[in-house]
Amino acid sequence: MTEQKLSPKLLHNLEQNYTQVALMWQEGLPLEDAASNIRVSYEDLEDMHLVMLNPYPTYTIDNIFGGRVNYKFNSHSLQSTIISQNIEDGDRV
Repeated sequence: MTEQKLSPKLLHNLEQNYTQVALMWQEGLPLEDAASNIRVSYEDLEDMHLVMLNPYPTYTIDNIFGGRVNYKFNSHSLQSTIISQNIEDGDRV
């Protein structure tokens, strides 16, 4: 997973508005309306939304052979791809 650098402004907006953004998202409020409700720009709210709801989360699965596989999920295509794989003898793919 690549490390994302967040601007101080974005971090401040997240700290101040996280709960409100989560509630508005849960209620299905369009981003345009949500931005005006919390008084941030639409672009800033989009950035906050991407941080809060990562469209490419990663997860790890332990398989039955003692290996471990790391996947990256694409929420747009609903497909997972292998990032790395540890086979039981320690090899990495």
